[in-house]
Amino acid sequence: MVVSVCVDVTPVRSRLTGIGHYTLEVVKAIFDISQNELSRSNNNDEVRVDVFDGFRVRSIEEFVSFSRARESGSGQYWGDRLEKQIGIRARAVFERYGGALARRYHGRIGRGRYDVFHAMNFFAPAPLGRVTIPEIYDMSVLRHPNLHPEERVRWFNNRLASIAEAPRVLTISEFSAREITDLIGIPPERIRVAYPGVDTRFFEREQVEDGAVLSRFGITKGQYALSVSTLEPRKNLRTLVDAYCRLPAERRASMPLVLVGGAGWGEMHWPAATEALVRDGQIRFTGYVDDVVLRTLYRGAAGFFYPSIYEGYGMPVTEALACGSRVVVASGGAVEEAALGQGLLVDPLDTPAWTRAFEQIGDEAGGETEAMRDVRRTAAAHRNWRETARITRDVYIEAATS
Repeated sequence: MVVSVCVDVTPVRSRLTGIGHYTLEVVKAIFDISQNELSRSNNNDEVRVDVFDGFRVRSIEEFVSFSRARESGSGQYWGDRLEKQIGIRARAVFERYGGALARRYHGRIGRGRYDVFHAMNFFAPAPLGRVTIPEIYDMSVLRHPNLHPEERVRWFNNRLASIAEAPRVLTISEFSAREITDLIGIPPERIRVAYPGVDTRFFEREQVEDGAVLSRFGITKGQYALSVSTLEPRKNLRTLVDAYCRLPAERRASMPLVLVGGAGWGEMHWPAATEALVRDGQIRFTGYVDDVVLRTLYRGAAGFFYPSIYEGYGMPVTEALACGSRVVVASGGAVEEAALGQGLLVDPLDTPAWTRAFEQIGDEAGGETEAMRDVRRTAAAHRNWRETARITRDVYIEAATS
């Protein structure tokens, strides 16, 4: 049996965050296994994939070729090219016109071109009238609506019925699978978990250019704490910064806190002492950084801190482990799955506990060995994109034949 699939790749932007990274890596891995394994399932069914980028349908070969050219520095990806050609951000174009384009595309699916549409950003951009697999990363909009803009909450609630109609739902952790069942009643047997993988480049050892990268930020290997996330209330960075502010001055001076990530939604309401510590260089905001810089920052950190109140998984945690870093993560949610048994767990809202975690990481940094780092790398190696792609491919078959 041949199953034809169209994957929604609109989450892939010129600046990738969690959903964009997941989308891009899954599609690349599906392409790779299609080359090496003829993309056949255990039942010898074949899967053929195209992608929908919000503007037109493209072959998976074209999409992957552009993305890899961009990663290698030898070309631009479609999001970059469109921004220059049109003069405005590709995301704004899609948000304004994407519904009409998707409805036009609906006719092509309706004529039988595709058996399955994989909605990588929770929902299809418009009703498509064919089998749709929603990718539901987390249920934070329902569990914590106060941590999202009102328009996002309305958007989510208005489309919930489409999940109930889906023959299969994909998600990225067992925690999220339970939340989907608890909050919207999807039976567990219709939910499949495909954990995010880790790019193999995160397992690379120290590079000769690492020192120069760290120097750009005025930091030294093994002598800074790191956190990576979008700057928005749900990520709970205010608690982390508050905990850091409570450290003795000499500890802060010897272990600055580096916060990586672009601005998200909502006011952060940083602690009053934050501005002074930024002036003193004890807290450093880098903004968005590319993956080369990110890997260097992971490798050099005394510890990686992830205090998020609610996540579907927590990809930066596993990436940090792949780089050998110690990780300190919020307890009680999906992030524990991302930590793979290697993390120091802290109640996300217990500020004194986060302060103690900073102290512990600082005290123990000098005792770190390469063998300890290898244990973390080995744990992270259990997450790989090819396995994610194989599970996803098998779900396409299940959905098409259910």
